[in-house]
Amino acid sequence: MGAFLNMLTAVRSLVLCLAVLALVISGLTVFNTLLGSLVERAGELAILRALGAGRLQLFGLVAIESGILAGAGSVLGLLVAAASGGVLEGAMKRSLPLAPRGSLLEWSAGAVVEAASLAIGMGLAAGLYPCWLASRVQPAPALKAEA
Repeated sequence: MGAFLNMLTAVRSLVLCLAVLALVISGLTVFNTLLGSLVERAGELAILRALGAGRLQLFGLVAIESGILAGAGSVLGLLVAAASGGVLEGAMKRSLPLAPRGSLLEWSAGAVVEAASLAIGMGLAAGLYPCWLASRVQPAPALKAEA
């Protein structure tokens, strides 16, 4: 029984490491997407600055984009988890000789809210640098580079 509990602890640690790795990869994906978006829209942001948009408004604009991107990703991730969780659990139970008989997959509103909040928070954190860059756009040099 001790060996089984040690193996279970090792599996939990592995799953936690995979979850952290998935969060880091998703944060870097949001970061990269927003930076690419800023490069493509530098002229638009410069025009907004030239028309009187403040730095805080541009920061907020990109922050909202980051939140929407992270929110959509978290909803999609939860839907994929809900759709494939039972199938994966069944496949694992067939291959593990000491697997419990009851269902291991349990959804609760608290867990869903926690996962979505963590994903959106990670997306907003990943978008801080692109938001800052967007707020620093100067109208004249950006429009000159476009011409």
